[in-house]
Amino acid sequence: MNTLFKHIRLLAITLAATLACQSCEYKELEDISEAGRVKCTINFNWSKVDSIPKTMRVAFYPLDSETAAHMQQGYTYFDIKAENTTIRLQPGSYRVVAYNNDHEHVSITGVENPYDISATAADYNDMLTRALEPEIAVRLDSIYAQKTIYDYPDYMVNAVVEQFVLLPDEPEQSLTLYPDSMVNDILLVINGMQGLDRVNEIKGAIDGTMNKRFIGFDTLTDLPAVTVFDAEHDSESIYAAFYVFGLEKGRTRQKITLFFWMDDKKVLATFHISDENATFEQYGNKIVIQVTTDINIRNFIGGEGGGFNISLDDWDSHQEEVEVGF
Repeated sequence: MNTLFKHIRLLAITLAATLACQSCEYKELEDISEAGRVKCTINFNWSKVDSIPKTMRVAFYPLDSETAAHMQQGYTYFDIKAENTTIRLQPGSYRVVAYNNDHEHVSITGVENPYDISATAADYNDMLTRALEPEIAVRLDSIYAQKTIYDYPDYMVNAVVEQFVLLPDEPEQSLTLYPDSMVNDILLVINGMQGLDRVNEIKGAIDGTMNKRFIGFDTLTDLPAVTVFDAEHDSESIYAAFYVFGLEKGRTRQKITLFFWMDDKKVLATFHISDENATFEQYGNKIVIQVTTDINIRNFIGGEGGGFNISLDDWDSHQEEVEVGF
């Protein structure tokens, strides 16, 4: 028993010594990482947006070599609640980029550089068979020349401060950010189409939407993509609401494709829109597009079957050149 007691006592002493050393070592590293940091309160002004996200990522990119020397990866960031929060940061000069990190359907890339950091909408092609009829995916692929279809977030905000200087000896310092929406809220209204009283369901697509937006400055990419949407209708008009990072303007005509489900047939209508037949009004991040057309889907020859078929002989299509472009 005495031998066993000695072994237990020796083991207890060894563990206590090990834990004590680890505690001292951790505290030393903590002291080094915090050395020279000063407090700064991050304030948010949400006057530019309709709703407030749950969390924000605020990234600080040093603007000079002296500030950069304190950061191993070249920048630092804080994931904080979307409310006034106090952080600790090395004094210096920074470019600040902030965006909400509770978004969906978005991938963030280029985070190492404040001018490359960007948000890309999710590739929607793989999800088409679940969201739309598989035959529709085939038709869209043909109509839009194999452009990728994207699914956009319904909410994403960003804020940029070109230069923020954090002083070493100031006890009360703060940074106020003014987040604004990165997403355009689109309302598409199509007037004048005849035969809507016979329609049960409508889905559609539009090209000329932008799938990528830079977070560090207000710029879109040059790669237009396709967006799909569900639509409502009454006897005179079609209404569709959807979100995009932006619309291409002035280079190509926007092409709209509408799929109609009726009791006795299915109709596919494809047409372009232009300044002569459409109006484009923007109110902040909200965009209203109103299109006028005299297409009469009652005149389309009917077909049988429960969905759009790949063969052109099995469903009705209509193509109309309505000169367009915003």
